Parts: sequence; structure tokens; C-alpha cells
Amino acid sequence: MRCCRRSASTVSDQLMTASVAGVRAAAEGSTVDRKSGKLRWMAAGLLAGLAIAALLWGARGPEWTSSGSLLMSGIPGTAGSGLIELSGEVDQIIATGALITESDAVSDAADGALGSPRGTLRGRITADVRSGAMVIDVTVHGAQRGGLVKATNAVLRAAQQELQRLQASAEGEQANRVGVLSTAGRPVDQRAQFLGFYLTLGAVIGGSLGAFAAVLLNLRRKWPRVTISLPRYTRWDMDAEIRAALAQWRHAFSRRDIRLAVAGTVIMVLAHAVTGSKLPLVVLALVAAGGALRDLRWPAVGMLVLGAGAPSGRIDLIKVGPLTLSILDFVVLSGIGALIFQRMRLRLPAHSGAARIQSFVPAMVAFLAAVLSGLLVGFAAGATQTEYAEPVRVLVLLPAAFFLFRSAFTGRTAQLVLALLANAAFASVLAVLAVPLGWTALLADERDSVITGTTSADVLRLFNPVLPTWSVLLVILAGGVAAGSHRWVWWLVAIPGIVHVALSFNRSTWVPLILTVILAAGLRGGMRGIARRAAVTVVVGSLGVALALSGTFGSAASDLGARALSAVTGSATSEDSLSLRLQENADAVSTLKNSPLLGVGMGEPMGGTVAEYDSVQNAIVVKDRPFIHNQYLRLWLLMGVPGLVAFAWILVRLGGMVREFVSFGTRKTAVPIAVALGIGCTGAQGVFQTNLIDGATMIIMGVSLALIEICLRQCSGRAASATKERHNGTLKERPDRRARGLA
Repeated sequence: MRCCRRSASTVSDQLMTASVAGVRAAAEGSTVDRKSGKLRWMAAGLLAGLAIAALLWGARGPEWTSSGSLLMSGIPGTAGSGLIELSGEVDQIIATGALITESDAVSDAADGALGSPRGTLRGRITADVRSGAMVIDVTVHGAQRGGLVKATNAVLRAAQQELQRLQASAEGEQANRVGVLSTAGRPVDQRAQFLGFYLTLGAVIGGSLGAFAAVLLNLRRKWPRVTISLPRYTRWDMDAEIRAALAQWRHAFSRRDIRLAVAGTVIMVLAHAVTGSKLPLVVLALVAAGGALRDLRWPAVGMLVLGAGAPSGRIDLIKVGPLTLSILDFVVLSGIGALIFQRMRLRLPAHSGAARIQSFVPAMVAFLAAVLSGLLVGFAAGATQTEYAEPVRVLVLLPAAFFLFRSAFTGRTAQLVLALLANAAFASVLAVLAVPLGWTALLADERDSVITGTTSADVLRLFNPVLPTWSVLLVILAGGVAAGSHRWVWWLVAIPGIVHVALSFNRSTWVPLILTVILAAGLRGGMRGIARRAAVTVVVGSLGVALALSGTFGSAASDLGARALSAVTGSATSEDSLSLRLQENADAVSTLKNSPLLGVGMGEPMGGTVAEYDSVQNAIVVKDRPFIHNQYLRLWLLMGVPGLVAFAWILVRLGGMVREFVSFGTRKTAVPIAVALGIGCTGAQGVFQTNLIDGATMIIMGVSLALIEICLRQCSGRAASATKERHNGTLKERPDRRARGLA
């Protein structure tokens, strides 16, 4: 009997070993096949993108241009001059070339020269003021080459007369201060110059979409039938565990050192708000940096409070040679230094597990390489240290936040979510109270007016570093955390954030955020959940806008309701803000056509100029445009194609992780999927805002990506642990689909 038992045991062990070996061999073959399938899809997307780009470029048609210049030896600069009033802008800022391009006399002159009926110009006129000189370059665009030089000279003469007339009406006397610096040049076909831009854009978009398709379809070789089944991964509810941990938030303050740290942070931030002194924040930064070697959560939370919390603006700490170190830089460097010390000197093991998972680490390394590439291009183009230091500092915060929070909060998912909620709620409360209490140290934006349609309202728009945090947190609350019997507690915490987002008066923040919150309902309720939340949003929003417009809650609420209504009715598209953004995009594209692969580099002008009235010089001063609302064009300008590829790589990895969470069940992993939706919301806001390439947004994106990878590692660890426990259990014919996806 003993011999039979030993023989049976030996046969069972051999069978188990062979089965496990078969699973491993199938997994290795699947990995190789999956990689080759992804490469095939990327190549197909790349070719499709190039083909579509070539077709769009061909459909663009010929575009001939001829240019000339006007020299302005003087411009009236009184604050109430007619020249400034005619610009149609607020705060005495005029759009570049608007005095020429919006003139009927100039358009009529071009019509006559081109031989077209009056008011039916067959081309278009653009004017650009050179930076550092009062020279206006006038360009006439046409589909035909013939007559373009004649039309350009006619436009120059008409523009000269128009500007003289405007100056005379502004000064009350005739002033001959405008002369033709250069006449029309030889026509140039602009379409050939845009070929590189179109092909580069098509290749990047096509390759990225191909990689997305490969990730979502999860291409792999069909697994062979094996004799062992990995356990089904359906019992463990990740969201329930996170909610249970958050419900026990009181236990987080059971330790004395945590209570002291929270109390000290609150006191230091309040002291900074009341006094306006930077000394409390310096003390806070020193404490956070001092605890770095003890626990990486100290610099991580310090980075969150100082970079995406209540304090606004850059607060310098010390000047080291040509570099000025801020308190945020000091905390970040301390945290990264402590992380490197722990990994190298103490030889702590890197994050590992029984199951191989996707990671953002390669994409983050590629992003750092793209930042270095943009820095070298800008340095070679002549950018100074003061010009390229700030964009480099902002962009580096993304990988820095990811690596720091990834190491500090692994296995502490609920702590990270609680830290984000507490910091955001506290900062938003202070931001709302800063207006009536006069805490100017917490007011990040000095804009005190907003234009809705043709109406200008005097309101104080609240822009603080914490604002991007709510684009992620509100989606998390709507998608998973704020569920169960204690949901009202979490929505009560979210009220300061909702008020803060509303008082930003930013429609390009509202619309993507509301749509994403509605979409997050589908994580638990499916299409019915989305329909119910959409219906509730429409009813509650309509009631709120109606009450606000009635004037019941004051003029500020009425202005808020009018701005929200303009986003729904579409009247916002007729405002100057949209046309100015489109002009910014056109100027950026014109700049990129000369260097589509590497961009212009860090610290270089992004295309176009702005003319501002300077009260000190009592004159209109022309400057390079310091910003652009479309953050993806800005990313392209700063880091070129390497930056676009690195950012697309991050998004592709994000899509792959979301697919893994979906395979586990959206009702059980709604929180990390909601975080991914929040990142998508922030990305959508970056099309019309300047908030994507911003220090606070980079920190929040890094933290969000770290949270998603931590959640995936936690899921994979649970699956691997369950696999090990049940390895000698029931034998089935097929492996489980969810578990084998983690192999």
C-alpha cells in the first residue's frame, strides 16, 4: 500500500510539474506572440496615419502667399486712446494685427486687386507684429499665384492709410508715422512647407492608435488546453476593501506622530495664509525632507501639499549659482534622493511579485529622455537658463511624483486616496475663504473679470494649484469610493471642491468634468447607470442655472449661471476667446512646420506675438506669446516628436492597465478605472486650457498613475497568492481567462 501511495504521489507530482511547465510555456509563447501582434498593429496604424496625412495634405490645395512690411515709428499710448478701444479686447490688450485684418478698407483693396467682387475676397489677410520692433508683417493668402503681388501692395497701402487715420482720430491731429518698409515679395507656395508637419502628425497619431488597438484587443496566440486551472478571480472585491479602509479613517490618527504631522501641516499653512510669510512653508518643507530617510511618505505628502495644495505660486528657498531652488524643488529632490539611497545603498528589493504586470516605468524613462532632448534643442537654439529652467522643472515633476508615490504608498492604496481627499478638501476650503478674509497669499490668479458673450462681469476667478486634483477626485467619488451607507460623508468632503471648481468660471473645466462624472456611473450601473446620472445632471443643472439666473443668490451666482448656460447653448463659440485660441493654434502650426521632428525646444517662442499696452512706457509693447492653450501643441513645441511618443506611450500603458481591471470586473475595480477616467478628463481639458503642462497637474497625473499601478500590483498579488494556495486543488480542463491574463 505504501508503495502504491508513493507511486501515486510521484505520478501526481510529475503530472503537476508537467502541467505547470505547460502553463509557463504557453505564457511565454503568448507573450512573444502578443508583442509581435502589437508591433504589427503599430506598423499598420503608422502606415494608415501616413496615408491619411498625405491625403489631407493633398486636399489642402495650393496656398500662395506674398508678404510686405509696415514700419510704425510711433503709436499713441494713452489709456483711453481710440487705438486701444478699437481692438475689442479687455485689459487694454489687443490682438496681433487685428487693426488691419478687421478693416473693411483693407479687405476692399485686396478684393479690387484680385479682381473679385467687393466683399468676396478670394484669399485672406494676416498681420503679425514683430517682437522687439514696431514692424507689422502683412501677408495675403490666395489659391492662385496670379495677381497676388499686386494685391499685397494694395493691402499695404490701404493698411498704411487706415493706421494713419486711426492714429489721427486717437491723437486729434494728423500724424504721418506709418511707412512701407518693404513691398510685396515673390509668391511662395505654403503647402509644400506643411508636408513634414502633416506626415509627422499622421505617423504619431496612427502609431498610437495602432498600439491602443493592440492593447485593447489583447492579441495573443490561443492558449492550449492544459490539465490545471488557475483559481477564478471573482471573490475579492478591491473597491469594497478600499471603502472599508477609508471608513476606518479614524484609525489613521491613532498614532501620535501622524496626529502631530497633520496638526503641524494645518498650522503652518494657516500661518502662511494669514501672515503671507514664506517661513511657515519653509519649516514644513524642512520637516518633510527630514523625514525622507525614515519614511518616503513624508516627502510625498509634502510634495502634494506644497505643489498641489493651498499655497499658490513659486516660493523660492535658496539660490545656488545660476539656479534658484524653491521649497517644492527642495522637497522633491529630498524624496528622490532618499528613494535612490534606499534602492542602492540599502539594496532594498524592487517591487516584484509572482505575476508579471504592466508598468509605467519604461514610459517615464522615455519621458525624461524627451525632456532632455527638448532641453538640448532649446539650448542649441540660444535659449537662456531663465527661459528653459521653468518648463524643465514643471515637466520633470511628472516622473518624480510617479516614482516617489509609487514607492511610498505601495500596499497603502486607501492611505493615498485619503491623503488626496484631505489635502484637496482643506486647500479648497482655504481658497474659498481667502476671498472674504483677504488672504492674498492663497489667491493664485489676479483676474477679476469674465466675459460671457458680449457682457463683462466683475468676478474673482479662483485658480489654485489644488484645482486639477478635483478632476480626478470627483470622478473617483462618482465611480467607486462614494458608495454604500456612508456615501454622504464622502460627498460632504467633496462640497468644497465642487464650489471651488464652480468659482473658477472655467467652462473648459466644467464640460469635460461633468461628462466624465456621468460616464463613471457606467462602472457600476452600466448603461442604465449612465442614463440615470445624465438625467439627474440635466434636472439638477437646469434647476441650479434657473435659480442662479433669477438673482436669488446675488450677482456672482447670476454671472455663474450665465456662463454655465453659454456652455450649453453653444454661444461660447462666438466669443473672442475661441477665435484667439484658434489663432494660437495656427501660429503654433506655422512654427512647427519648420521643425516638426524636434520642435523649438525649451524656452523658445511658441509662435505668434501679443501686443500689450504698457502704462509705464505709455506705449503698446509687442512680445512673444508666452503661452498656448492647446497643451498638446505646446508639448510638441517643447519636446518635439520624442515628447509626443513618450506621452502616447504613457496613455497606451494606461489603456492596457484599464483593460486588465475590466477583465477583473468593473464593479470590483471601479476605483482605478475611475482614476484613469480622471486622467482622461484632465487630458481633454488640456485642449483648451493651459493647465496640463503645469506643476500641480504634473504632480496629480504622476500620483494618479502611481495609484493605478499600485492597484494593479495589489490585484496581481492577490491573484498570485490565491493561485499558490489552490495549486493542489481541483483540476479542470481550461485555465481561467482572468488569471492567465496576469501570467
